[in-house]
Amino acid sequence: MRKILFISAAIFFAAQVNAATVSDLLIKGGRAYKKEKYGEALQYFKDAASAAPEDNRPAYNTAAALYKLKDYGASAKIYEDLGQKNWKEREDSYFNAGNAQYRAANKDAAKQNYRTALLMNPGDIEAAHNLQILLSENPKDNKSENKDNSDKQDKDNKQGQGSNDNQNQMSKSDARRMMQMAKEQERKDRSRSEQKYGEAGGGVEKDW
Repeated sequence: MRKILFISAAIFFAAQVNAATVSDLLIKGGRAYKKEKYGEALQYFKDAASAAPEDNRPAYNTAAALYKLKDYGASAKIYEDLGQKNWKEREDSYFNAGNAQYRAANKDAAKQNYRTALLMNPGDIEAAHNLQILLSENPKDNKSENKDNSDKQDKDNKQGQGSNDNQNQMSKSDARRMMQMAKEQERKDRSRSEQKYGEAGGGVEKDW
């Protein structure tokens, strides 16, 4: 019994040490990030992620540092993975993934990420704004989406049931409606941090 208690205590102590290590790495990474030393910050965040693979915070900050280093593809991949997890930054992860995909010239992927962010939070003014801009950049694509949306609605009416495929359809008019809803809800100056965990909370990233 003593041996079991000793092992349990050792595990508890190790967990405490690991948690302190992760927090320390996040703080150091946050300081480097604030000083715009993004390569140094990235290494701290990666080390924190290695120390605590189940902790989403280091991954979130890693994606932010990669974005600043213009590795948009890698940044988007991490954000999209985080968006699929059940945690409080899920919607922000999809929004940031949209920004990263846009920078990587993957506009279709960017639109899908903004749509997903809006489905999670219809009051997100920034996501609605960015999606509307993307749809405006390609009128032909917007026309096609409107037609697809109309066809899908007719099909749903005939079947008398909804479908998850609606998540893949959002027209320019949908984005405008989302923006209006957001304004009515008076969601002002919604903070979207680039990196959130550790000392130096990130700035607000309202555009690309």
